[in-house]
Amino acid sequence: MNNAAGVPRGVVVISTNAGKRGTPAWTWRKNAMAEGSRWVVLLWSERSPWLAQEDVDEARANDPIGAEFHRLFCGEWISGMGDALTEAELDMAFVPGLQESAPIAGWSYLAAFDLGISHDHSGLVVVGVDRVAGKVRVFSARGYAPSVPNERGKAEVDKSAVEADCVRLWKEYGIEWFGYDPAAGGSFLAQDLRRWGLPMAEMPFSSANLTAMAQSLVQLVKGGRLELYEDVEGRLRRDLGKFSVEFKPPNRYKLEAVSDEHGHADVGTALVICLARACEMLGEHGWFTGQERLAYDADDNLTEDELDGMDPKLREIYEMYDEGPERVD
Repeated sequence: MNNAAGVPRGVVVISTNAGKRGTPAWTWRKNAMAEGSRWVVLLWSERSPWLAQEDVDEARANDPIGAEFHRLFCGEWISGMGDALTEAELDMAFVPGLQESAPIAGWSYLAAFDLGISHDHSGLVVVGVDRVAGKVRVFSARGYAPSVPNERGKAEVDKSAVEADCVRLWKEYGIEWFGYDPAAGGSFLAQDLRRWGLPMAEMPFSSANLTAMAQSLVQLVKGGRLELYEDVEGRLRRDLGKFSVEFKPPNRYKLEAVSDEHGHADVGTALVICLARACEMLGEHGWFTGQERLAYDADDNLTEDELDGMDPKLREIYEMYDEGPERVD
């Protein structure tokens, strides 16, 4: 492209199938579509005219997840190869215009990190929980690529950078629960953070915790109660797109993600650690605070006029009580 820019009256033609969101190709595509005066963008999202319908049907049948079929045969850019969430569900969760933001009064804040050192990246996420509305929102999400060479020249994640961000975010958001996987060095980082006063909570990847993580992600997204923002690198969407749900009879689930050049869904893993705790909080409070009441009785019984105007079925229930219905909290 740099060479093309220096050619007088040059023309650049890019022809490609759909790929994955968050990649350099996706960014290039977005920039081309935004710069309408410089690029002409032609999109084809239907069956290629030279393909027989039988071939398309066979390709669909051979891809039970459907991501690769939709990418190659329908021209749809996908977040990843996982089947835990559909593209439409991810689009619903990522709120347009939402971005990393300061804390909001009245929300509770949780955080978690997924620490990889030499073989992986690391992720750190802060989520807010609105117990009244029953919503969960990502307020901060960041990933850490290996950047510090060890004595063998192999790059490792800068643990001190992760630690500094954990402390800063704890102070900024008043984080009340900080989850971590004790494996892969997580327990050692947690020791250092406890010395700062952070409320560290070990979240080992036991079958019960893995099930809670998988269920919380799917339930919150499908229920429209998780709000996400598009980070600059597209890391969070890409990580969530990697997740597949593995069922373990009789009633256990596990999120699986394939490692690639962007890590092993480390930011996504940090998020689902938070979501398991967030769902527990919402379940404890039933989406309402302890002071809220769902229904009230009146100090006096209903008048005859009020009884006459009441639905007959409701009046029948009302008159089952000698002294009127009790208050339900």
